[in-house]
Amino acid sequence: MQEFLTHLHKQVKGLKVKLSLQKYCLILLISSFTQISSAADGMVTLTWENDMFSNSDGQYTNGIGFNYAAPLGSRFKREDTPAPIFWFIEGSDFATQSGKRRGISYRFGQAMFTPEDITQENLITDDRPYAGLLIWDATLISFDDTVSDRWAFSLGLVGPATFAEDVQAGIHGATGSDEPLGWDNQLSNEPVFRIEREILFRAFEFELNPSFGMDFLTFASLGAGNLSSSAEAGISVRIGHSLDQTYPNFSSFPVRSPNYLAGRSAHWQIFASRAKSYVFNDVTLDGNTFTDSHSVDIINDRLFSVLGITVGFQSWSIMLSYQESSKTFRTQAEDSSYGALSISALW
Repeated sequence: MQEFLTHLHKQVKGLKVKLSLQKYCLILLISSFTQISSAADGMVTLTWENDMFSNSDGQYTNGIGFNYAAPLGSRFKREDTPAPIFWFIEGSDFATQSGKRRGISYRFGQAMFTPEDITQENLITDDRPYAGLLIWDATLISFDDTVSDRWAFSLGLVGPATFAEDVQAGIHGATGSDEPLGWDNQLSNEPVFRIEREILFRAFEFELNPSFGMDFLTFASLGAGNLSSSAEAGISVRIGHSLDQTYPNFSSFPVRSPNYLAGRSAHWQIFASRAKSYVFNDVTLDGNTFTDSHSVDIINDRLFSVLGITVGFQSWSIMLSYQESSKTFRTQAEDSSYGALSISALW
């Protein structure tokens, strides 16, 4: 009886921690919508990323996200921007240089990472840790006809409070997939953050007519935080409509940064990206920062490729993409891949 009461106390205590951390994330999300509630127009996007598209079930295995992008303007408005972020950029060239258009978007999402074999209850020491992630992002963009400059601020948490175990168990139960049994070995609860700066150049463009053509983009980014720290550089090629309008918000992970600049005209685009990154740390591989946890030896140098298509009509657009990445840790059996789908609506 005493053992049962002790176990029950631990479960209740754990649930309280989960709920308090989730309340923190919910406050961030509500705060974002409070900031942008006065906007007359914007874009909302639902995103789903899953390794099912590549016929696998491990590594980065699932991600869902909700994105809101506020309308563009010539400056960042204090009422549309979280106070700490506005203080960070206030007075800088990023916020004040003339001849630029500016905008802000918010994203809230969940991601889960698992080893390849999810049917084992015991710790798999040579495969990546189980990890759930809840994340809130604010991305600010300042751009002209050839250069797009971005700051991204991310806050979130890893651990049981993300309810990644429950989500995966529910999905696998509904689809008849293998039951995930190893989540008792997941990372402990830990707040995470990351700050990133990215610059994108529209290096070349070729127009077949005023609304259709091809362009060549180069990009570089530097990010730091206990979530992850990395440096990245790459190139992208796009063919299709509305390239002039949409280049500023293009991303090396385009499905996570829905392109709200295309407007309501009918359009389609095909894109391909290739990038190299150097990853200094990654909490989902290195394990918890301040407590003991399972970890693996990361591979710092990485390559990844993305291929995708976007189709838009009136207020709606849909994006499909496929990404392949080189190995991210030394005992990883093979390269990883996943597909993604996003559906966006202007309102």
